[in-house]
Amino acid sequence: MDAGAGKGGLTMHILRSRALPLVWAVAGLLCLAVPGRTAAAPFDRDYRLYASVLAHHVKGGLVNYAALKADPRDLTAFLDQVAGLTEKEFDGWGANEQVAFLCNVYNATTLQLILENYPLKSIKEIGFLPHAAWRKGSVRLFGRILSLGGLENDLLRAKYPEQPGVHFILVCAARGCPPLRGEPYSGRRLQEQVDEQARAFFADTAKNRVVGVRRTVYLSPIFKWYEADFRRNGAAILDYAERYLPPEAAAELKTGGFRIEYTDYDWGLNDSAAPGR
Repeated sequence: MDAGAGKGGLTMHILRSRALPLVWAVAGLLCLAVPGRTAAAPFDRDYRLYASVLAHHVKGGLVNYAALKADPRDLTAFLDQVAGLTEKEFDGWGANEQVAFLCNVYNATTLQLILENYPLKSIKEIGFLPHAAWRKGSVRLFGRILSLGGLENDLLRAKYPEQPGVHFILVCAARGCPPLRGEPYSGRRLQEQVDEQARAFFADTAKNRVVGVRRTVYLSPIFKWYEADFRRNGAAILDYAERYLPPEAAAELKTGGFRIEYTDYDWGLNDSAAPGR
């Protein structure tokens, strides 16, 4: 290489080196200008994607997991929306809207978890350790990875103790759970939806029933597992039974003198395609 060529090559190298910071700066600005979900629009609080999942794959509180696994696009897209929600945007919502959102996220993530392991007969088959399904990091929220147990206990139960009704709407993919509602929960209608879910739950005599001749009310183990939640503010567990049981059973319970026993919890998958269902 002659001197002239060497000098020219060095000059071009210097120019390129000085231009690089400018190129990267421009590229960074262009990246910032690309509209993301949070920059372009707020989270879809009408839950249209999740509503589509429920409308197409949930009937009578049970889920057609085979059909949902064949076409999970709306569920995947909804959970991607959830992952893009900022905590700042969430903090600007009212309490009912926050509770509705977290319950929808819990139920939708549970659906996804089942699909990842389907076919199976029970959510308890997931993983090797006890309660693995609820300890696994499966919830993408606010830039973090949470477990279903963390979402329920550290967010819903800890931050909204005045909402024991969430136990009527959280569905852990078991038949012993309340039925999966065929529509998303909404902050505007949350109490109405909770009441409807509770009535449907108490109307299922496999889970809750009054046997007058035995002076016994048989309740779902949910009331034993979450007794502290239901007893907050001086409430008694039987208050919920009297409020939500079918009228005839509620009237009998009001005569008093009943003791509580708990029914067996059915951990079978809430699958509409299960044999004999």
